[in-house]
Amino acid sequence: MEIGNFAPSPGRFRLHNTSIMPKPFNIHLEQPPQVEEMWQKIEQARGPEPQGWHLRLSALSLRDLPEEIGALTRLRHLNLSANELHHLPECIGNLEGLTHLDLCYNELSALPASTARLTQLTTLKLSGNRFSKLPGTVRHMKALSCLRLQQNHIRNLPEWVGSLAGLRELDCSINLLRRLPDSLRKLKALTVLLAFQNRIRALPEWLGAHAALEWLSLDGNMLQSLPPHFLNNRSIRLLTLSGNQLSALPEDIGQMRQMQQLALSHNRLSELPGSIAEMTNLKRLDLRYNQFKRFPRVLLDLPFFKLDLAFGEKQPRSRDKVVFLQGNPIEDVPFEVMQQGMPAIRSYLSE
Repeated sequence: MEIGNFAPSPGRFRLHNTSIMPKPFNIHLEQPPQVEEMWQKIEQARGPEPQGWHLRLSALSLRDLPEEIGALTRLRHLNLSANELHHLPECIGNLEGLTHLDLCYNELSALPASTARLTQLTTLKLSGNRFSKLPGTVRHMKALSCLRLQQNHIRNLPEWVGSLAGLRELDCSINLLRRLPDSLRKLKALTVLLAFQNRIRALPEWLGAHAALEWLSLDGNMLQSLPPHFLNNRSIRLLTLSGNQLSALPEDIGQMRQMQQLALSHNRLSELPGSIAEMTNLKRLDLRYNQFKRFPRVLLDLPFFKLDLAFGEKQPRSRDKVVFLQGNPIEDVPFEVMQQGMPAIRSYLSE
């Protein structure tokens, strides 16, 4: 369907003078309100700078884009998210000045070849579509710093992802990945890697040597253990491993002293290594819904930590150091004692 020659579907027209027959009646055709809004915004984008730098056509139920889009060559930000787009017109490649392109939550399974010309893009958002692989045109977008691929059907990341040297944020969560490719080691600027809810079974060796990575999210995968080489990482400050199959942590995990937040909920842990007390920068430790039957004694060695047994009911203050322990079958310390906090638990266990 071409927007410029819109043909309305049933119910998108008005009938006048239909009550008197056989007197002729008029049919007044109307465009859907969302299409009219699209044209209004396109006209605004033709306006003076900087107004003409941004165009937001989000949540308008659009199924097609008009060729006129390709004439808006001054655009820097284009938001087409939350529509019903199955494809993009080739004219999208005319927007060579784009720096931000948001295509999230459409029905796309491919990008037109012309998008290889969008070499100024720093942010590309493709989440919530139907991609089974990362479109090959993305390899030409060397200026990318943020690439979001969440909630697609991607089974493998291509090796050429490692050539996107400026990439700082990569979100490939909620896909079908079984591994993180070794080429990601080349992304020296990568600080955020989100890969939760995939099918990853093992951590690659390069993660232990990556010097820039600060946030690593691997919740909801199939990890059974953390390899020794992973503990060599000295940059990760936020690590989320909830919803895996971890039954134990490495004894030397405490050497990751830079760690500030460690999420391990919904695993199979029943003990904690004593070296956790060496994580002197730790502020949040999430141990909810594991298999602790005995209160982890090492928690008593974490100075100034508070115990949270009702996650989500009341958010702790940002300056507080907190251990979340809800949902564990702890038998050696009564619940009412744990509710009183660490000093009460320490006193009870010393009796």
